[in-house]
Amino acid sequence: MKKKILKCCMVSALLLTSTVYAQQIQNIRGMVADTDGKPLSGVVVQVPGTKKQALTDVDGYFDLPITEGTKLSFSHPDFYSQETCYKKKGRFIVQMASRAMPGPEDKEIVVDRLRGTSKKGELTETIGFINGTSVTSTPTYNFLGAIQGRMPGLNIYRQGGDMPAAYGWKVRNSRTNLFLVDGIERDFYTMDPDQIESVQVLKDGLSTVMLGQRSAAGVINVITKKGNVGRPRFSFTAETGFEKALKLPDLLGAVDYITLVNEAYANDLREPGAYIEAYNPAIIEKYRNKENPYLYPDVDWYDELLNNTAPVHRYNFNVSGATNSFNYFVDLDWYRENGFFKTNDANSYNTNAQTNRFSVRSNLGVKVTSTTFMQINLAGRQERYNQPAAGTRSFYSNILTTRPNRYPVYNPDGSYGSYKDSKANQNLKGLLYDNGHQFKDSRHMSFDLTIKQNMDFLLDGLYLEATGSYYSATSYLTTRSKEFAAYLYKEDGSYQQVGEDKDQGNSGNKDQRYRITFLKGAVGYDHSFGKHRVAALFVADLNQIQDQNVQKGYLRNYTNYSGRMNYNYDDRYLAEAVYTRGGYNWLAPGNRWADYWGMGAAWNGHNESFVKELNIFSTLKPRISYAVTGQAICDYAEYKQSYSTSKVHVYGGPFDNKWTEENKTASRLNPEIAKKLNVGIDLGFLNDRLAFTFDYYQNKFSDVVATSEIKTAILGNVYPRSNCEKYSYTGTEMVLTWQDRIRNFNYFINGNLSFEQSKFEYSPQLPKAYPWMSRLGDPVGMTYGYVADGIFQSQEEIDAYDAFLPSAVKSTIMPGDIRYKDLNGDHIIDIHDQTNLGSKKAKGYYGISAGFNYRGFDFSVFAQGTLNRQVYLNGDFMDGSGKSGEGAITSYVLGRWTPDNHTNTHTRVWYGSNNNNRQTSSFWIYDADYFRLKNVEIGYTLPTLLTRKLGIPSVRIYAQGMNLLTASEIFDVRNDIDPEIWGGSFPMTRTINFGISIKL
Repeated sequence: MKKKILKCCMVSALLLTSTVYAQQIQNIRGMVADTDGKPLSGVVVQVPGTKKQALTDVDGYFDLPITEGTKLSFSHPDFYSQETCYKKKGRFIVQMASRAMPGPEDKEIVVDRLRGTSKKGELTETIGFINGTSVTSTPTYNFLGAIQGRMPGLNIYRQGGDMPAAYGWKVRNSRTNLFLVDGIERDFYTMDPDQIESVQVLKDGLSTVMLGQRSAAGVINVITKKGNVGRPRFSFTAETGFEKALKLPDLLGAVDYITLVNEAYANDLREPGAYIEAYNPAIIEKYRNKENPYLYPDVDWYDELLNNTAPVHRYNFNVSGATNSFNYFVDLDWYRENGFFKTNDANSYNTNAQTNRFSVRSNLGVKVTSTTFMQINLAGRQERYNQPAAGTRSFYSNILTTRPNRYPVYNPDGSYGSYKDSKANQNLKGLLYDNGHQFKDSRHMSFDLTIKQNMDFLLDGLYLEATGSYYSATSYLTTRSKEFAAYLYKEDGSYQQVGEDKDQGNSGNKDQRYRITFLKGAVGYDHSFGKHRVAALFVADLNQIQDQNVQKGYLRNYTNYSGRMNYNYDDRYLAEAVYTRGGYNWLAPGNRWADYWGMGAAWNGHNESFVKELNIFSTLKPRISYAVTGQAICDYAEYKQSYSTSKVHVYGGPFDNKWTEENKTASRLNPEIAKKLNVGIDLGFLNDRLAFTFDYYQNKFSDVVATSEIKTAILGNVYPRSNCEKYSYTGTEMVLTWQDRIRNFNYFINGNLSFEQSKFEYSPQLPKAYPWMSRLGDPVGMTYGYVADGIFQSQEEIDAYDAFLPSAVKSTIMPGDIRYKDLNGDHIIDIHDQTNLGSKKAKGYYGISAGFNYRGFDFSVFAQGTLNRQVYLNGDFMDGSGKSGEGAITSYVLGRWTPDNHTNTHTRVWYGSNNNNRQTSSFWIYDADYFRLKNVEIGYTLPTLLTRKLGIPSVRIYAQGMNLLTASEIFDVRNDIDPEIWGGSFPMTRTINFGISIKL
């Protein structure tokens, strides 16, 4: 009986336990999305320590039998891993943050490469990748400004110009550049950052060999976005902010200006205390007391013409998605950037320097049949750049050439002020308000069509591919200028008119007409045999360029026949070989074709069993590549003799029009040759949380096109260009990354560093009298001039020195002038004393980035800078006292040499010419390394549970700052200039931006 009762109790307990367990375990349904609310497919959802796992579907959903409070892990190659506990309340939605840095799973990602695709882990080429999020996080008109410093080996620098978009770039100091979009050449232009999936930098020769006669160029390849599998995803972004000039020259007011001009005048006369009669002490007092601002003006032209800030706006809308049969990405973007100029509301037209850009892109991929795929990319951009009729840059330069007391802005009667001997349309305010305006309308359009046909029915892995592309860029410049009257206000109250008012005119001309036609046919093979994988690609392509602004628009045809072979054994041993026969029609018929080739190998050591047993490396990939590349440098028909008519004297006859030879022909001109070696290694530790990449490269350039120093005066003609120079570059590049997760706090730190050295190895230069005059052995891009040996501090020092310039004899030298070294000891400072003074190119570049995201908050910071960089400070540094008393003077000149201030860093001031101090010399070369806080971004994504109640999957608000802080050695010399750009150009700007991003 007891046994029966015990059995009943045990059965009851078991049933009760099973009931409770059944009540606790339930098949939950959850959803995984990114921080933008976009559902993520392919996410592995797992209960840690068990075999329970699920995979999210195309809509981001998963089903898994668990109990409340169970910990779940979420992993995806493109996103930071996530862990969270399941709670019953409401819908179970998990958001994953996009991975800012590469992870271990990146090796399996298929990436675009030149003329094809490959898994990232199978690349033997050296290609740098910059994620599109790095572009969108930095508010700038030109995406080059956003990626500056983010990639070692890519040197991006600011150039002078009318617009803030004036950036230049080089890849490992490439002589020429090539800009590609989805692997097809484009005339370089600005792009909507939301269209960019990634930016690829092709660094070594192996990655560019298939470009034939331009394979030695530095190449940037922008990959645009395509649709991802899933339902349509709508995105809207609105940004608004403002720009502010980082640095503007600090110009002196009228009193300081006059004081310095009088001092310069007295220095030239060697009469201390002398002054210009127009600036006698009584007049100076009138300026000092601001007695009459119309007769004794003191104008701050920066304040008169420029606003402190300029607004910036951008709005973007895009939709993307994909099904099993097609994918799509459609993007619309509008960008507007106002300049700093003040405007007159009374005008019916705009005189500000304003940019309006509207761009559109449609990328559509269609699976026409089960074996045929077609990709159609359409893109267009329309832009209007408006500016004053005199031009934006002219205002920045004219401010530096206009002294503060030249004329008042307005006279007492409100008319524009002028000055004695002035010409019409000289008043800067009048030039801005009443001189009209001009605008350039630019239109860019591109169409790409690619068809890929699978030929497995003939041979497994065989395919055919054909591409046709057309790109057109046109611009039309319209100028609507007019003239205005200005008046000289006299002491008796009368006016003298200068110029006259004239109606606005209208003229226009085509500013640019540019066409690129690209055709490509390819046969490919990609198949695996057990552990062996073989890929082959044979390509014929034609790139035809017509630029009406270059060589009268003659067609340039680049033709390539290329082959590439890849071998992969068990994802461990990788090899690649590339060959191209490239042609270019501008070269002489016998020199138009050349052969280029490259080879590379890599070892995925982390896939070896003995390496895995070490449990040290998550990535171990040494790699090496060597390639022979080329670059065609020539003008149209440079190999043909050309003739022109001009008045010449024939011996024994009169001057008369005759046919004469122009420059001698370059009939033997060949493509330049660049032999490129790259040795690198990729290392990853702790599941690639710690990653390190190192590259060493050696690029040897030969047959470089240049003009020989051979004298040709006896021929009466110019010696033709030839392949006559050699130089080389060697460098190292490093990238170090640490990324990790502490519960739901994801963070990363990344740094990159590159160093480069160059050597000028050969040139057919004339024999040099002294070794220091030769360029051979010097770095490339040197500045040559005189070596400054301080400043003469007294007349006794001048009397004791015995070496001077023939154009600046000893009697003209004064204390405060520069002393030059007499290198050859002949007591004359001349060309024989000129030598290498240093390079304007930095020898090192670096970038540092860091960031985190936590519970909807995200933060990132990025800084970049240069090492061992020098600048040559000419221009207003050398102007002494403002161009003979006519130009402005900066506060830099206040530190001038004087009898009471015996400095060795500033010269004395002078009034007229100064042949001694204005020579190219080491005196004007300064160290200009800089550190710039390039970008800071902070954002917050509203909780999904909140936004979904409003029917919106994701809402993110954010703030961005660009160029927030700059530190530089050059500020010790002069702190009113930027280390990258100064003088009469559009200034470097700081941008503060606020935005909201809504995903549906």
